[in-house]
Amino acid sequence: MKILKRNISAKDGSGSIVLRPDNTEDLWHAYNLFQTHDLVRCTTVRKVVKESSTGSTSSSKVRMSLTIEVQKIEFDPDSISVRISGPNREESNFVRMGAFHTLSVEIGRQ
Repeated sequence: MKILKRNISAKDGSGSIVLRPDNTEDLWHAYNLFQTHDLVRCTTVRKVVKESSTGSTSSSKVRMSLTIEVQKIEFDPDSISVRISGPNREESNFVRMGAFHTLSVEIGRQ
């Protein structure tokens, strides 16, 4: 696992870490690092549906960064990923506050 950025306070131990898992064992360690109520930011792709003034709809996939509060953590050995679920905690143009989402942490992705 490669730690790309570390910002930890010496006073209370709070802060943030940016990491990139390089193999399955790294994913397992990341799975054990996440705790309930942690805030996790991850890049994801979401389907966005837009409605025109005439009532017709069009959808497109948009890459965005979401920050969620961890409520559920799963290690999936079949897809070799860690799935983190919880409500969105940062406002976005496409995702409202409190909307429930699942993010996947995969090998080679920050």
